[in-house]
Formats: sequence, structure tokens, C-alpha cells
Amino acid sequence: MLYTKGLDDPDEVEFVPPLQFEAQDGSLIEEIKGFRRIILARIGVLQTAADRLFMLNFLQSSTRWIDMGVFAAVHCVLADVAGFENLWLWETKLAPYYEVLLKENVIYQTWPDSLEPVETETLYIKTWVEITGTEASPQTLTTNAGALATDDTGAAYPAINLASWVVSVMLIERQDCLINRIGDVTQSGTDISFTVAHSDIGNAYSDGLFYAQVVIGLQAK
Repeated sequence: MLYTKGLDDPDEVEFVPPLQFEAQDGSLIEEIKGFRRIILARIGVLQTAADRLFMLNFLQSSTRWIDMGVFAAVHCVLADVAGFENLWLWETKLAPYYEVLLKENVIYQTWPDSLEPVETETLYIKTWVEITGTEASPQTLTTNAGALATDDTGAAYPAINLASWVVSVMLIERQDCLINRIGDVTQSGTDISFTVAHSDIGNAYSDGLFYAQVVIGLQAK
């Protein structure tokens, strides 16, 4: 990857939901719950067929991540789901590269903190978490309680103080329905809480329920 735009600075964002109403008196009312980063990634030059095939597989994958090694991995969706094409550096087919516009699959209310190199990050993974929250009625998850009583190893989550740790929460869908985090991570005693919801668009898992893999990353400030 040559560079990204919009990952570490608010170069472009999308407000969620982008709603504006006109009242009967003519005044305008806006309803914006948060925002997501719009990230431009420039990748290449990819001279081998294997690398270009990797790009195809990466872009059509339902679990797509960007890991620059400087920030926590970012879960993204395509800004344009219709397709993609490569570009030719110096107008020669021997130097193809790609400019891909992505939307982060997380909603923020404040700009996310910069993180230290990902090698210093400790991850806690819970592979199957049922997501009952909807866009109209989101669900709150708290470490060491309910669906997050333990991680996949059966161990309790550590005490987490947001004043001492930078926390990243990543959600990986287990079906073709997006799982969104709404708002920021908050302190709940010695644990953390965050709000999630499955999209109103898309299909449930084969048992009719919605699931996500929940990955919590911790980095010392």
C-alpha cells in the first residue's frame, strides 16, 4: 500500500444518518448520530498476476481490513459496490495500481485516538456473539457480563481503565448483514461498554439469528 488518505486526519467523513428536516415554520432540523471515516487507499504498483488476483479477492471479501502497522486494523466496506478498475502509472499497462475508496464500518461521535504500532496491541477475541440490537433499539455489550462474560479462552477480561488504555473494538459479521458499533466506548466500573446493532438490511445466519466476532484491542497510552 503506497498511502492512505482519511485514516489519520478527517480528510473526508460521512455523517450517519444524514438527515435534515424542514419544519412548518421553515427552520431546518438536523439529526446526526455520528460519522464514519472515508478512506482512500492507493495500492500498487502490482506487477504480478497473483497480486492483482489478491486485489480481486480482497475487494469482494465480506470481511475487509486495512492494517497500516501504525494504527489498529480498520474494518471497511466499499464506497462503490458496483466494481473496480485499475489505473496505469505513466500510461503503461506494465505499472497497474489501484485507488480504492472505502467506508469504515464503525460509527464515531468523536475522532478516534491515534494508536501505537499494532505490535504493542493486545487482542481479546470472542468468536460468536449474538447481536440482538437493532437500529431502532441498539444493544449494549459490557466486558465480563452477558455475552462477553469471558473471551474465547474462557478467561475473564482484564480491568480496563480508559484513562490508561486506548481501546479499539472491531466487529466481524458472521452473515451478510452488517453489524455496526454506535457511539463511543464508555467506562463501566472496571469494565467497558459499547453499543451495537445489526442492520435492518441483510440476512440473518442460518439459525435466524445475528452474530459477530468481537475483537477488543488494548494499547497503553
